[in-house]
Amino acid sequence: MKALCKTFVLLLASIVLASCGGGGGGNNSAFGGAPVLSVTITPASSTISTNSFTTLIVTVKNPDGTPAQDGAGVNATLSPATIGTLSGAAGSSGTTATNVLSGGTASFTFNSSNQAGTAHIIASVTIVTTGSVTGTVTYTGSTNVTVNAGNTQDARLQLSATSTTLPLNPYNSSAYPFPGNYIGSPFISEVTITWRHTNGQLVSGTTPVNVSINPVTVAGFSTLDDPTTKWDGLQKNPPTAEGNEFLTILGSGPVNVTGGNGTVFVHSFDTPGTTTLSVTAVDPDNGQTISSQLTFTVAGSAASNLPSSISATPDGGVYVSGSGGPQSTQIRAVVTNGNGVGVADPGGFDNVQFEIVGPAGNDARLTGIDASGHTVTGGKIATVTHNGIAGVTFQAGTQQGPVQVKATADRGDNNVDNQIQDAVSATATVVVSDGKLDSITINSPDTDSVNATGVSANATEDPPGSGNYQLTISATGVDRQGNAVLPGTQIAFGAIDSPQLPVAGSSPQAWFQISGTRGDPQEGGNLFTATDGHFVSSSGSSAGPGDTLLVIGKQSQGAPAGNDDLESAAKITRINTATSLNVATPFNLNDRSGVSVDNHDVLPYIIGRAEFTSIGSPGYTDSTSANPLTGTATTTLNYSASQIGKAVAIWAQGTGTDVNTSPGRTDLITDVRTIVLPGSAVGAILTASPDPILGNTQQAETVCYYDGNNRPIPNYAISFAFTFNGVGAGSADGVSNSGKFKHLTGSDGCVTVNVITASVPPTGATTPPFVTFSVGPINSSGTSGGSPVTVDVPIVVNAAQLQVSCPAGTDDATGTVTNYSVTLRLLDGTGNGIAGESITGQCVSADGSVNITQQPGVTDAAGSTTAIISTPKPPTSSGTCTFQSSTFSNLVATVNIGGSGSSSCSGGFSPQPH
Repeated sequence: MKALCKTFVLLLASIVLASCGGGGGGNNSAFGGAPVLSVTITPASSTISTNSFTTLIVTVKNPDGTPAQDGAGVNATLSPATIGTLSGAAGSSGTTATNVLSGGTASFTFNSSNQAGTAHIIASVTIVTTGSVTGTVTYTGSTNVTVNAGNTQDARLQLSATSTTLPLNPYNSSAYPFPGNYIGSPFISEVTITWRHTNGQLVSGTTPVNVSINPVTVAGFSTLDDPTTKWDGLQKNPPTAEGNEFLTILGSGPVNVTGGNGTVFVHSFDTPGTTTLSVTAVDPDNGQTISSQLTFTVAGSAASNLPSSISATPDGGVYVSGSGGPQSTQIRAVVTNGNGVGVADPGGFDNVQFEIVGPAGNDARLTGIDASGHTVTGGKIATVTHNGIAGVTFQAGTQQGPVQVKATADRGDNNVDNQIQDAVSATATVVVSDGKLDSITINSPDTDSVNATGVSANATEDPPGSGNYQLTISATGVDRQGNAVLPGTQIAFGAIDSPQLPVAGSSPQAWFQISGTRGDPQEGGNLFTATDGHFVSSSGSSAGPGDTLLVIGKQSQGAPAGNDDLESAAKITRINTATSLNVATPFNLNDRSGVSVDNHDVLPYIIGRAEFTSIGSPGYTDSTSANPLTGTATTTLNYSASQIGKAVAIWAQGTGTDVNTSPGRTDLITDVRTIVLPGSAVGAILTASPDPILGNTQQAETVCYYDGNNRPIPNYAISFAFTFNGVGAGSADGVSNSGKFKHLTGSDGCVTVNVITASVPPTGATTPPFVTFSVGPINSSGTSGGSPVTVDVPIVVNAAQLQVSCPAGTDDATGTVTNYSVTLRLLDGTGNGIAGESITGQCVSADGSVNITQQPGVTDAAGSTTAIISTPKPPTSSGTCTFQSSTFSNLVATVNIGGSGSSSCSGGFSPQPH
């Protein structure tokens, strides 16, 4: 019994030891204990540089020194998290990683970031106990790896540059003609990216890496131009970099690496400093993120930090005190040193002086903050730069006109408080005005940028497909000093569209049936006369009371110079004669020079009414509270799709003040524009039939123009141009080579004209010539504007017949040879001769006595050429001669020479022209 108790105590002790992780041997005890394992981490290198890596071997042993069992999981953790990453088994990467034991070891990789310090790595193995006592026991081991600063590139991701120092770039990198952006430019460094596996082999295939540069104020980067993408920006005016990857400067983005190699280009800007190019990738071996950096220096020439140059710029114009408009503006002076960089900010003294220098006696003033933080006001004040920029507030007085403000810095010591030793100055001009309307301009649509009979990007249907179109019209008013008029200035709008008759070759203004060029408004009066007037007509196009008279006074719209003040829109109150009428409101005095000027009957004019258009009126400038002020009022012109292609004369009008001969007199300030009602630009189409055109003939060609809603565009002069590849001639609608049709499109959007071509070589001999028909719109530079619409129609000439004539033979002078003169003619499908085609021939006879002694050669303008066949006399054998077109091998003509001296012929035919 006593022995049994001792045995129980020993067993109990064994259980206690097992539950505490104790015990010996390499196997679990009978009661489920776990062995005591040892865990060690051995780095291949205990000290590495930033952006490099080292291998970590984790060894796990049983208490007896034997390797731990295969397949046990090993977990590794890293701290601090910012010092790098760990990777183990595939797909295991980050601040923690896992792997499994094999032969008592597991391998990990530590990859350092660009942060120096000490990396602490812990490896742990967890054992699950079995038997009557279950649970888990974790054993750990740790090590440190010192990370020293110095290496900025991962060995797997290497960056090499043609230069890491670049000069300041004086050019705008994105501006045409891109003067600093070309391969080999001194402002560009070519950087090669080399990406390898851990074993040193290049990464195959095409895989993107991420590239960024910072700060982007110093430099940017671009990539190789992709030949598969079109350089769309080249077609714009001015051209842009859009679509050209080499010219497109980036701050960040993906870059493809192919076969382990990629290329980027670092472009310097005009700001000196250092910038870092960073490239990151995912290691294909372990999924680990790796990165490398390369630092670039952008530097100018050595120079002191004293001022070298200064510029002064106002934010905009202002309005006289009490006008109700903005009465102050900022003036900024930028002071730079010899490197073009802002001068250092001074400490405790002023370094820029602002002074109103003209005109004399001006009552404007300046306000600013000096170096001591006090507000200073007056005609001359001193202030201080911040980041090289100094600013003051210009406050308007009661006097109108341009005011000059000079900004001065001292190149001697950058201090203007201790007298200026070596001045460098710049002058800014601030325009002070009253904001009252003095001139108005209709600026949308603009007849200089919208094709007179084309498609406008501003046209919309409301609702879509209804055939109702709206066109935005805007007009901008300025005062006498050129500043925008004050907000809320009322602008009246109007339009006339009838009566009119569109005529090819004339401007839309001349389409109006009551119009002319010899108008004479009475300055200051209500009478209007025109020596070419036809205000009363038996054709039904007479003018009458209530109609609108538009007088064109501006040179840009066809009037002689010096009549701007007479541009007007007025209601007719009475028709006196065919050449005389009265209007409701007096004409202006035409006294812009200070004296009223009468140039007599020299002005274009239009008379009519609105029958199929409507326009909103009035509008008010800056109704959306624009900042800065624009002086612009907008409205909409409405019309139906059935009126597309007709002319409309639009006017905008407001009241101003005559400041010359008659103070206090009210002027009517007017602008008149004539346009053609457009269709919708997007999706516009052009068709031409027949297609192709038969060459060397006269053929009727029908060309049709439709807008994006499939509405016909009438009254349009189609443009055309032939391309003959050096051989051929042509005309369309009586116009040779290129130009516009003499006839306009009809109400169905179509026009049929004669197309005549000549001397066109047969199709197949060269690239077929073609004629290009084209239409607008002209306004294709905007993002919403459609591109010009074109259609190319080939001109084909198919040979259809090779004719041959067989005259009787004639003897030569010796009487021993008989010659047969054979005429060959090559014809197209319409029976016209084909010029310039080579014809060759050969003969076959039993004894070789039948021969071609003169080859036919090249056909003349009529498609003809001649060959000579010779035989002995008397003939010794019959023979057959064949002739063939060089381009059309199926065209063969034969001549049979009989043994008696007779001859017969047959010609060849080709497929009919398509």
